[in-house]
Amino acid sequence: MEKVLEEKERELNAKEEERRQICEENEELKKRVELQTFNAIDVERMKREMQVVERDIGEVEVARNSWEDKSWDLDSTTRQKFKELRPFSSNQARL
Repeated sequence: MEKVLEEKERELNAKEEERRQICEENEELKKRVELQTFNAIDVERMKREMQVVERDIGEVEVARNSWEDKSWDLDSTTRQKFKELRPFSSNQARL
């Protein structure tokens, strides 16, 4: 159970790092866009690209939240199983 929890935490951390990198890339792109002159076609294309990036960020956030919920569920299950096993270990010690 601990290994599964650790794996889920690593995956969650990886997703958070990926989200952070995407946000940084977004900011860099926004700065570059502000420094350039554009025609109307370029502006529309960039708006669509930004919408795609924002959608991707939303999907990553949803996935991260899902992993976080799963992590909490796993933690709760682990605690419950540990509590269930505790009496058995006490009985084994008496034998």
